[in-house]
Amino acid sequence: MLINETETTANTSSETSAEVAEVEEVTEVELTTDSVYTDDSVEDDTDCRDFPWKNFRLPRDVVPTSYNLTIHPNITTSNMTGSLAIDIQVLNTTKLIVLHADNLVMTTFSMSVNAKRMEAEFFFCPEQSQWAFMMDDEVHKGDVIDLGIEFQGEVLPDLQGLYISTHTDARGRRTRSAVTQFEPSYARKMFPCFDEPNFKATFEVSVIREPHHVVRSNMKMKLSEEHVDGLYIDVFHRTVKMSTYLLAVAILDNYDYVKRTTKNTHAPIEVRVYAPKDVIKGQAEFGLDTAIRSLEFFEKYFNISYPLDKIDLLALDDFSEGAMENWGLVTFRDSTLLHADGIASALAKEQIALVICHEIAHQWFGNLVTMNWWNDLWLNEGFANYMEYRCVDKLFPDWNIMTRFYVENVAFSHEPDGLRSSRAVSTHTSNETNIMGLFDAISYHKAAAIIRMLQSLSGERNFQRSLVQYLNKYAYGNAKGAQLWKVVEKHAVLPHGISIASLANAYITQVGCPMIYVTLTNNEVVVHNQHAIDTVFYHLTYAYVTEYELYASSVHEPLFTISPMSHY
Repeated sequence: MLINETETTANTSSETSAEVAEVEEVTEVELTTDSVYTDDSVEDDTDCRDFPWKNFRLPRDVVPTSYNLTIHPNITTSNMTGSLAIDIQVLNTTKLIVLHADNLVMTTFSMSVNAKRMEAEFFFCPEQSQWAFMMDDEVHKGDVIDLGIEFQGEVLPDLQGLYISTHTDARGRRTRSAVTQFEPSYARKMFPCFDEPNFKATFEVSVIREPHHVVRSNMKMKLSEEHVDGLYIDVFHRTVKMSTYLLAVAILDNYDYVKRTTKNTHAPIEVRVYAPKDVIKGQAEFGLDTAIRSLEFFEKYFNISYPLDKIDLLALDDFSEGAMENWGLVTFRDSTLLHADGIASALAKEQIALVICHEIAHQWFGNLVTMNWWNDLWLNEGFANYMEYRCVDKLFPDWNIMTRFYVENVAFSHEPDGLRSSRAVSTHTSNETNIMGLFDAISYHKAAAIIRMLQSLSGERNFQRSLVQYLNKYAYGNAKGAQLWKVVEKHAVLPHGISIASLANAYITQVGCPMIYVTLTNNEVVVHNQHAIDTVFYHLTYAYVTEYELYASSVHEPLFTISPMSHY
């Protein structure tokens, strides 16, 4: 997701070596069986007093493997009905299933274990947006639970979950569509689900709609047929394994699209740009071309195929963020996707290219491999922020976009990062408010600057190989920052025995950034490192250039290291 910042603030070019083999199979992250998160306890209160689970995080005794979801959103009345079937795998002996639901009403549920009916008692805790089912009998590792739920909800103009988006054309005609925004934890507003990033599953989505509506989702449509009362039902192909926050649905009124198919990807990818009919003409072509070229760039750079056969880019008037990387259905604020040549500024065009490359980068960093929990949001956003510049630099070399990287990432993050009230890039989160607070300059811009530093220290070839191996190893799963550094260390060695992990962790887990002081004394250069907070220490590896080399574009390799609080 690209956070909404000022219009002028942005939120690579080496090719993958032939030595990097095609991915033949992926290693999924081993399922975690930890069932208790003791530091995220929920306060006992009136509404949740009898609720059988007292933690903010869900237990992991059971995990979902697939969802079959049908929704009928009435865009006129703002009411919604739905039905859901979840296949659940049991990891540990338990009697309890806990999942998320926010402002939904359950009308009925059914449950079976290994195809035999199971009775259960239902509980809900609105403060934590959790539902619980206490089964009459224990289930055991290897058992399979089928949970069926029918529910009701609302479709509101609140920019969260499935919400109403309006568009008014030049003649004053107003249309209403319904679209989703699930990151970080709003999928639970549309349907009951295990709404945490490491509960990955597949989804088959069906939408009941009015005849004049067009529905898009992550995957291509499998079938569309008449339903009842003059309505239609559209059924979409099952998704790849992914997190709930990446699921997307759009029920569109009076939209049109332009499309093309990629030619330089491993398999053809159908790319569409959707926008309201009155604004799409002459404004969608640049976004379409940039999306196609960025898909081709990232496939070549990572040597990993984009796993879907289509991707839609959807322009919206009502959208809380700059853009959102839903797998196969990327949503944008209209100003970050649509561009009219001769009307919009050159800077606006650059910004659109950066946003599109950011979201396409997420199809690998964030979608294919997802952070295990929100404290490592930087694994998604820092990499997308860094790679957007690499992508645009390759697509539009005359723009010299990398000259903007320092100002818009390193310098931009320094002001909030210099405050004692700042936070580390990786920060523990124990409630929804804390999670939303992570979508800031620290996760996006400071993280991107750190990644750029590590790329420089490792060398482009080694760094690229590291990213390819990391994406291959954790494809369709989740990862933590430590797992990334472990991969990088296999390909890059720093001077003076300093490990990539120790260097990276200093910047990722500590608040702020070091200050470097350089003075000239008796024809000697003295360099020392200090931080405003006395308990924060960094190892610094730096490069230098002499005045004789200044105009030769020659910079010494980073062979010198300043240890914490040292002088050289």
